[in-house]
Amino acid sequence: MSKYTTEVRWICESKSGFTEEELKTKTVDQIIAAARTQIFNFSWDSYNDTWKEAIEKFILKYYYTREIGLETVGLWQLKLSVRLDEIADKYNTIIQMIEDTRDEDQKLHYDQLLGNIDVESYAKVESSGESKDKYSDTPQGSLANVENDTYLTDYRDIENEGESETTATEKGYRGTKTKAELLTDSNLDALDVLNRIALEFDDLFFKLW
Repeated sequence: MSKYTTEVRWICESKSGFTEEELKTKTVDQIIAAARTQIFNFSWDSYNDTWKEAIEKFILKYYYTREIGLETVGLWQLKLSVRLDEIADKYNTIIQMIEDTRDEDQKLHYDQLLGNIDVESYAKVESSGESKDKYSDTPQGSLANVENDTYLTDYRDIENEGESETTATEKGYRGTKTKAELLTDSNLDALDVLNRIALEFDDLFFKLW
């Protein structure tokens, strides 16, 4: 079918600027990164440049082995541009919500996961006084006899006076979630948005199976 259709892989390779020999040593991600601005050579209302790059790369990688469903690459690029204009508002709103959450909470989680937060705790304990340990295993006498040191099996008089200091440094976070859960929470929403955006372009590709 490739004789009559155009695969996204071929578009990326041809627009990457790499020679045939260079392409043999490049990964899919490197090829997509090099070709991205040549394919998305139009402006659209992205949330910011970081998200714009992530969305465009994800679309190309998602459909990398699919054939475009239009007669020419130029027409396909036009449809990409129109579709992005159509859906930008909706997804920018969702992305704003993700970014707001990350600003307030997730950013701290990222720092904590990376071990960038040091929580130093310091404790100083002072103690003084006297303690006595009296013990009798004989049946003679009463408890009063133990108190006045009569019929004792064992006797210890211990005086304690001094202080102790402890200092500890913790790296990490405090809360009920594990690090794995925090990491999942930090990335799942963004990945879900990228998947949903990619699916918005499904009709621009041939369905050959």
